Amino acid sequence: MLGSHLSALAPSDRSHVRLRARALIGDDQAILCLYPVLFIPPLNEQLLVDTGYAVVDRLAVDIETATGVLMVPPLPWPPLQSGIDQAGHASTAGPQPITAIITMDPNYLSPAAVACAIAQAAMSGDRSRVLETSVRLTEQANVRRVSISDRGGLQRVLEATS
Repeated sequence: MLGSHLSALAPSDRSHVRLRARALIGDDQAILCLYPVLFIPPLNEQLLVDTGYAVVDRLAVDIETATGVLMVPPLPWPPLQSGIDQAGHASTAGPQPITAIITMDPNYLSPAAVACAIAQAAMSGDRSRVLETSVRLTEQANVRRVSISDRGGLQRVLEATS
């Protein structure tokens, strides 16, 4: 787990934008979870397994600017890679198209507000690549909102997208 979290500090590919966000991966799709989704309330691994998803065990995710796909390369420290994949968790993934973005913020009511939130989560990438990636994600993915007080909200979103 340490290696997964430290990966946020490793350099990202120059063709990627790194975001402070979590991601869920399914068979052929990914869901981008803007903070605090998957932090509050705490992650429910059984829900992920039941809906066919796994959380990418990273504190930051890389998005390829040209395509808007999620990129989860292997950890740069092979000894820290072993033993971290369990049911409901993934340490690496091939390129996955992002089909949904989940947020808890009720202020994200327009595509421009969502693109702004994504841009604010950027950790790497020049301004033009960050904006291009933010707009591309907002255009290609369905934005879903869940409330912290709605215990079944995340489950309904995952079931609807699986």
